Amino acid sequence: MLERVHQTIAAHAVTRPDAKAIASRGRWLTYGELDALVDATAETLSSCIEHSEERPVVVITGRGEWAVVAMLGVWRANSVYVPLAEGTPRERLREIFGRVRPAALLTDRNNVEHLKGAWSECPVLEIEQTVGASGSAAAPPPDPQGYQLACLVHTSGSSGPSKGVMIDHRALRNLVTNVTEPYTLGAADRALHFGAFGWDSSIEEVILPLCKGASLVMRTDEADYGVPHFLRELADQSVTHLYLPTSYWHEICLELGRGSVRLPSCVRSVLIGGEAASPADLTTWREYVPEDVDLWNCYGLTETCVTSTVHLDDRKSPVDPLGGLPLGTPCPSVTVAVLDDAMRRVPAGEAGELCIGGPGVARGYWGDPGATALSFVPDPDGHGRLYRTGDLVRQDPSGLLHFVGRADRQAKIRGFRVNPSEVEGALALHPRVRKACVVTRTEPSGLTGLVAFVELVDERDGTEDITAFLKGRLPEFMVPNTLEVLSDMPVLPNGKIDVSSLTDRQPAAPALTTASAGPGGTDDSVQAIWCQALGIATCDPDDDFLALGGNSLSGMRIAARINETFGVEIRLREILDCRTISAITDLVTRLRTADVQGT
Repeated sequence: MLERVHQTIAAHAVTRPDAKAIASRGRWLTYGELDALVDATAETLSSCIEHSEERPVVVITGRGEWAVVAMLGVWRANSVYVPLAEGTPRERLREIFGRVRPAALLTDRNNVEHLKGAWSECPVLEIEQTVGASGSAAAPPPDPQGYQLACLVHTSGSSGPSKGVMIDHRALRNLVTNVTEPYTLGAADRALHFGAFGWDSSIEEVILPLCKGASLVMRTDEADYGVPHFLRELADQSVTHLYLPTSYWHEICLELGRGSVRLPSCVRSVLIGGEAASPADLTTWREYVPEDVDLWNCYGLTETCVTSTVHLDDRKSPVDPLGGLPLGTPCPSVTVAVLDDAMRRVPAGEAGELCIGGPGVARGYWGDPGATALSFVPDPDGHGRLYRTGDLVRQDPSGLLHFVGRADRQAKIRGFRVNPSEVEGALALHPRVRKACVVTRTEPSGLTGLVAFVELVDERDGTEDITAFLKGRLPEFMVPNTLEVLSDMPVLPNGKIDVSSLTDRQPAAPALTTASAGPGGTDDSVQAIWCQALGIATCDPDDDFLALGGNSLSGMRIAARINETFGVEIRLREILDCRTISAITDLVTRLRTADVQGT
């Protein structure tokens, strides 16, 4: 009988009940305490939902111990874990709930009212109240082979709404078995949980350390103050293992290159993934980080259960000036094939589409057999199924895989998969939009951003209502940084939108002026930090941060530089609330004045 991952974690409560399992908000849960909370949650779920196979339970929580309790509790109740990100707009929730038809919604006290307002067709359970609640109904028996669904994880849809990827328990067990080398964890180690819950990476970040009996440290808001605060938190918590989005690792490399920080000596292994690592960042990392700190590049997709290939950076090999870190080689039970358009293997060194097979491949997309048939195809060698990743790679003679590009328009925005067509579909719902096309563009900050081009049905000025409309339907990272209005959308002879011409189009130049210095030169200093972080030459004191291409990562960068320069404590939230140099300057002045008056 296949041992499911939550059963492996529960076994530590028997053998090492007092061992530290999770650190969250300054408090530790032992494996024994964690198991008791998971058991109470599972009992409550089993007593209030109908018994049937593969019952979806949607979970939305903040980052903390309750998110882990919810995940493991759903599995112990033999239900399907359906994570969604905190702050998901109600329209998007309703669209997902309508397709999934959840048996219950499991959430925390901060999100319960939001969910009750979005859906009323199943119980909404507050996880903090499941502790001590009576519940005696038993969960249905599990499938001994592990073919029952474990998770339903949503990704950006290639032709409209988001898609629910069906992952079974066998795939999760395979993930734990596969990624043992990068996660060389022991009971004395501490691994950081960095990402937000609701995505596939958050599952991996939880189950790998806990299955090994290590301690899981939940990231606090310290990262919002910038990289220096984040690294101090790692040192304070004695974190040994990190799994970071490549985009945040890029921020750490920037600060290392400035000489303003050092990686804490407690860190022994860093795993990155989500998008390509640049040669410049890798060069900086090698220069400023000791050789005994392992750097792993991990590649995979939700449809292949998160991680399929890994690569340990070899400092004896020179940095590839064109490719950075390779994708690496397949994990032990993973099969890879680099195929041409006719699904034939291409010779070593030639580019082709990466197709992945093995027990980690998902069952398909929930309620979408058409999309499943297109993406999950028979292995031409007769070894089961392959998932067509859409990523173009080349395999060198040694077997290493190197990323080349995409076969479609899909992009990675701060580590999240985004299909522009899903954003275009949301834009098309707005009554003012006649045509829409969304493309990716490298922002001045060096990060990838989204640009939406729209042809409107009226000549009314302003697009604020369109942006607000998108924010009510899409996750924050899917809302374009820039929205440009075109009088006529460029089209090809066949009548389709000419995407290539829009991709090559230069951004509209904003009317920029030079900021005037305020008292003590604060305005000038803030403006210099602002422009450097955003990669622009100059800007007006009242130019909007988001309109200039700002996002959460560049916001953290600005917060860190302001804190370092002025000796204050501001974080990402203040940058997003203030949004302009003028407002941030006023905030910095008030904080410095308060410090002086308080001394």
